[in-house]
Amino acid sequence: MGGPRKPPRHDLLRKYGGACRADAFKFTQAAGAGRTTFWANEIGTFVSDQIQVRRNLQISLGLRYDWQTYIETSHNFGPRVSLAYSPEKDRKTVYRAGYGTFYDRSGARPISEVKRFNGETVRSITILNPTYGRLIPPGQTIATLPTDLTTFAPNITMPLLNFFSIGIDRQIAKGASLSISYRGNIGIDLFRSLDVNAPLDPGSSSLRPNPSLGFVRQVQSRGHQVSNAVDFTFRGNMGR
Repeated sequence: MGGPRKPPRHDLLRKYGGACRADAFKFTQAAGAGRTTFWANEIGTFVSDQIQVRRNLQISLGLRYDWQTYIETSHNFGPRVSLAYSPEKDRKTVYRAGYGTFYDRSGARPISEVKRFNGETVRSITILNPTYGRLIPPGQTIATLPTDLTTFAPNITMPLLNFFSIGIDRQIAKGASLSISYRGNIGIDLFRSLDVNAPLDPGSSSLRPNPSLGFVRQVQSRGHQVSNAVDFTFRGNMGR
């Protein structure tokens, strides 16, 4: 008796993530220098002060301003405040809390992709559901097909991160202390990219809202992130 029948090869490829030429989703080709040169300027200023309100209460205040080229906004002021308090009758315990806003920087990668994939420095095309053996339609070339672009959204801003924490430090022995703190982070206006010229029919490259352009990747400030953490810290000597 023969063994179990082997599944068709294309089923194996599909199951294990291999390429199956009959199921190709898209074809992308780029031509051009592939590199560009640009200058990006960044400025950051910061002022802070520590105020000893009482012998057992200290408050820290700060304000930072950030600015950079290519993403120019005038309201990037990030305040922050923190305090430390120890009860008068319990010198072994310190309560801490803080909050601050921080404007992130874009870095070089988003700027370089906008400068390169502008339809001139690098011309890139994307064809959905290409025909195997004839990827580019007859009579067309990479120079005549709609080019892909990478752009910044008109209202793009610098990402904003909000950090806050609250905790307690307790001396549990001579030369040893234990700390428990909660940390939170809420990020708004984070970078994300979206094809703003996506085809009305996912299977056709010709039904895009703007048929003169291909894949238009727009970098937007619409991302959101939330994180929470609890820290346990021991400070001291385990022995001599």
